[in-house]
Amino acid sequence: MFVMGAIFGEIGKRLPIFNKYIGGAPVMIFLVAAYFVYAGIFTQKEIDAISNVMDKSNFLNLFIAVLITGAILSVNRKLLLKSLLGYIPTILAGIVGASLFGIVIGLCFGIPVDPYHDAVRSADYGRW
Repeated sequence: MFVMGAIFGEIGKRLPIFNKYIGGAPVMIFLVAAYFVYAGIFTQKEIDAISNVMDKSNFLNLFIAVLITGAILSVNRKLLLKSLLGYIPTILAGIVGASLFGIVIGLCFGIPVDPYHDAVRSADYGRW
């Protein structure tokens, strides 16, 4: 399986459109492995072993986190900082807008605004 993964990883890395737009080697390896399971090329013992590793160690969560981190770190630093400076005001405006919308809707339904009571309740994580 390791040799097949290495071969299809190289294929995924060398295909220009697949590498640039779909994800390259890691995505190619996952797609080919999924097809091999579907086609019955892997035995049930191999499928059980891989499923056990994926389920018990949360490998897929780690893999996704590594892919996202790698994608963020591969962006040009100046471009990343420039876009971050554009996103921060937008995110803050969205938070303020959503808060005001929630307050207005709450007032429409007769729920009073009590900052101290709401702060204590939110600090208690809803256990009242």
